[in-house]
Amino acid sequence: MKPGGRLIAGAIGVVVVGWIGYAAYGRFYAKPAAERLARLDSFERSSRWLEEQMDDEFRVRERLVEHASATLGASAEVVEHRFRTGLSAIAASAGLRDVVVTQNRPMPEGNPAARERVRDFTRDQLRVADFYTVSGELRGKGTLEQATRAIALAQAQPWVARVTSLTLRPESEDRQQFELRLSVQTVVLPDVAKDSETTPPVIVEPGEEAQRIASSVAARNAFAPPKPEPPPRQPRQEQRQADRPPPPPPPPPYDLWRLNAVVSAGGQVEAWLVNVKSGEWRSLRPGDGVLDAVLIEAGGEKAVFKIGEQAFQVLLNETLAQRQPVP
Repeated sequence: MKPGGRLIAGAIGVVVVGWIGYAAYGRFYAKPAAERLARLDSFERSSRWLEEQMDDEFRVRERLVEHASATLGASAEVVEHRFRTGLSAIAASAGLRDVVVTQNRPMPEGNPAARERVRDFTRDQLRVADFYTVSGELRGKGTLEQATRAIALAQAQPWVARVTSLTLRPESEDRQQFELRLSVQTVVLPDVAKDSETTPPVIVEPGEEAQRIASSVAARNAFAPPKPEPPPRQPRQEQRQADRPPPPPPPPPYDLWRLNAVVSAGGQVEAWLVNVKSGEWRSLRPGDGVLDAVLIEAGGEKAVFKIGEQAFQVLLNETLAQRQPVP
């Protein structure tokens, strides 16, 4: 074999031996080592996750203990008694009357994961109740201010988990008295709470903002009947004319009656007056009158009339408007 052929054959042999060695290294060492390293890394991540979960468990347990301290107890008998007492105290503090308090037995609340069918939980875990709730209803009557105060008080109590519903119904025609129905729930944590470490409910006053809202709602009283609309406002000119006193009645038409003659016959004196406009004649004797002028006496060329409390003298051919007061 030529020297060049031997060199090529040797190079090919080296490559083949190297490839066989690399394949054996990958199969019998590198690949198992990489798998072991990946498993080790997975174990380390799982260990860190478990440590984090343990830390979260401690924090969650501390929060559960904190929440449990605000509940009414652990046993059903204690919780029901304190729940009923607390609702009655709310009604008394608000000033309601005819108060009725009802409640139900504790009801288990399951894990929400059961409804979502989460696969990471076992059936036994999903069957265990996380906590219990007790529902109750407070009914009472009073003013709108008392009813809104009762609602604000219920929302302010730490042992009231939530207000589930409320109803306000006017009880009087003027809509100043109301019937309140207030449904609330309290939470029971029997695995965490202890009857000896919880206390009977003490009524907590609402915050300033809650009191302000309750007072504002009571002051507006949206249930009250609408106020009657004010009468339409008159224009200024018509209002001024309406405010003015009515004008005095026009004076009698004294200028239409003129003394035409004074006649004495048979011992009787008469004054003859004529209406210069219509031509009507009047013959007056003492005591008779025309318009509001009453003849007192007559003689010669004059006649004396009384208008009101004053006596006036009228001369011949003069009208009553030209009369002169008698001194």
